[in-house]
Amino acid sequence: MKQKSDNIFRKFNSLFTGIAILLGIVILGSCSKSDNDSIIRDGVNIQVWEALSQNPHEVQLKIETCEMYNCLNFGINYELKKTSSNKFKVELTSVQIEEICEAGSGPARTVISLGNLNPGDYTIAFIVNDNDYDLKLNISDSRIKLDFANEPEGNDIHLALNELQRIPAQTLWGSVSVSQSANIPLFEDFFMSLNEMDVNDFTGVDGNYGYFIKSNNLITNVDQTGAIETRSFLKSFSGNPEQIINLETIFKDSMSVNWYYYDGEVLYY
Repeated sequence: MKQKSDNIFRKFNSLFTGIAILLGIVILGSCSKSDNDSIIRDGVNIQVWEALSQNPHEVQLKIETCEMYNCLNFGINYELKKTSSNKFKVELTSVQIEEICEAGSGPARTVISLGNLNPGDYTIAFIVNDNDYDLKLNISDSRIKLDFANEPEGNDIHLALNELQRIPAQTLWGSVSVSQSANIPLFEDFFMSLNEMDVNDFTGVDGNYGYFIKSNNLITNVDQTGAIETRSFLKSFSGNPEQIINLETIFKDSMSVNWYYYDGEVLYY
């Protein structure tokens, strides 16, 4: 009798184990990736950047996940250590999930500031998903360049913008736009007045300056919202800010001008 009971128990136990395994397969098969998954998947895009301010400009790394999320305000958690005067260690640990979701679709983002760095060569030990990458950072007075120190074995890091021209002191740039076709002839008057200020032609090389892109004396990445025609300007300005205010006063009723200055000052009129 006991042997028969043991056989029945073993059969029941086997049946229960089989059902449990089957249920496990069904449950796992029905799971989908959650929007609240904090694992960094598909790697990250990195842009080298320079923050403009009246203090010495800081070198930064702008980082975005390749994966898109259903919230616009997700961040990236990280740890930053400066291990010596010219060596950094950066580890991206997880996606920062916010309890309140800003509606929209976009990557998780963060900005890592490396500080005010003197011209020279630096190395960054970069860790993503427990994978190590060695990056080299070269800084000169005119350029910032980020590259792999050696051929990467993984694909967690993508250098979306690895070379940035530095904006020289006294650089003034922006855009002027009109919303009515009758005011288009005023462009000539505006630029004539602008050139009568204490300005000189911008002598920087062609390239990506982050805040604008210069190519053949033309610049892009300027605001053009709500205008029927917009034109840009790029100058070296050594005058008094009152000159800008006076010029703005003349044209404020017929044109919209956005001014940007190398020290981070942004003037909207």
